[in-house]
Amino acid sequence: MEENNPVEKYLATFETKSTRKGHRSHLNQFFKIIEAEPKTYFQSNRNYEEDVIKLWYSMSAYAPGSRKIRMSVVVNFLLDNNVQLKPRLLKSLKGRTKTVEKITDDVIPDKQELRKILSHGAAKERALFLLSISSGMRIDEILQLTLRDIDFKSNPVKITVRAEIAKNKKPRITFMSNETHDALDEWLKIRDNYLCTATKRAVNLRYHKDANDNRIFPFDYQTARLMWCRILHEAELDGKDSVGHYKIHIHSLRKFFRTFLPNGDHAISNDVVETLMGHEGYLTQSYRRIPEDQLAKEYLKALSTVTIFGINESIVEDKDLQIATLKQQMETMKNDIVNQVLNTLKSGQPQLIKELMKQTPTAQVYADGSTEL
Repeated sequence: MEENNPVEKYLATFETKSTRKGHRSHLNQFFKIIEAEPKTYFQSNRNYEEDVIKLWYSMSAYAPGSRKIRMSVVVNFLLDNNVQLKPRLLKSLKGRTKTVEKITDDVIPDKQELRKILSHGAAKERALFLLSISSGMRIDEILQLTLRDIDFKSNPVKITVRAEIAKNKKPRITFMSNETHDALDEWLKIRDNYLCTATKRAVNLRYHKDANDNRIFPFDYQTARLMWCRILHEAELDGKDSVGHYKIHIHSLRKFFRTFLPNGDHAISNDVVETLMGHEGYLTQSYRRIPEDQLAKEYLKALSTVTIFGINESIVEDKDLQIATLKQQMETMKNDIVNQVLNTLKSGQPQLIKELMKQTPTAQVYADGSTEL
């Protein structure tokens, strides 16, 4: 820790490395904008309210949620150093900048792009992101799931989103695809080893990691986001918009679910999709209570839509046709060989028979003239 650096002293109060990293980034941005040095900031006679106002205006292009997070970090940092801003100032700032309607130039990836991205992922990444794609769950909801929340015996596999982990604090159910189930099985085979290694690493780095963490994915959102950024980069699909945000971001997985389920080849109603996603505010009155068996039936109908690596029906039909054609060709070749052997036997030319046997080693010719392939 740097001596006399208030930023480092403040960050030392947080346990997790990811939280410290995020807060450090926001505070570095703050000091860069106001053109001040952290070490001497509280020793100089600064107008702290003007600094905060300057920060606020510099974030006019940010999404409201992102702007709020950055402001809260700076305000808490100031408060930790005995600088308390007037409540009316913070309230007045909310109305001083117009909310930007579209901040990020979002791109919802298609299946080909998702296959390319996920092909660079390890078991935990494939399981995590396929689960988001096929269930419509938020990443932070998935990160709080335990094995008790999943019914592997149901068809399709059912997920219970508990009230305490749902964003709107209302429980719901959703489902996962077969390929997600397979990916999850692969991850669960090595999950305990991952947690054990992560716990040991945490001890060496002097931060806390719960060795008894019972979550399916025992890591935080920041780690998941870093995973996504890594495989996005390796897939060379990490293009950014004018603001500097990834066009295909981690929330695009949930948007894929929302976009394609009601519009795919096996489309299901918007109301069913919104129910699975937990968007009660979008439901029509007649769909406030959709029976679980109906949700499962509708999901199965659209299963191919959220299957990323599976073979679609048209490809299956093509393969079946190819197999049938090959079988027919093999049968024709077999008949041709048999006829050649019989004609050669009838000709009474032993040398021709020997040459034919060399060319067709799978043909068995018996003394009575019968053959077998």
